[in-house]
Amino acid sequence: MHSLFKKRRNCTNLLFLQQHALCFLRHTPDFVILKTDKNIGPAIREKDVYMQKALAEHLSVGDTYRCLTDSQSQDSLRILTFQKDAETIIQ
Repeated sequence: MHSLFKKRRNCTNLLFLQQHALCFLRHTPDFVILKTDKNIGPAIREKDVYMQKALAEHLSVGDTYRCLTDSQSQDSLRILTFQKDAETIIQ
């Protein structure tokens, strides 16, 4: 059964030189390599721009996320850790 879910390496549609360029860019801290939603290949974005857009378009939206106080975040962390530990024991 485990072999049915084994992660296989996908074939790439990139040329050899493109694969090496992508590998180089993945290891460059100034850029982020992303998968596209239409599965047409990788996308690249400057890390600073990516983080600014993520913050502005997602994390700063009040109806999606809310800011927690330190005590609220610590309480949530304790609950999540307890749930994870309980799941580990059950398995």
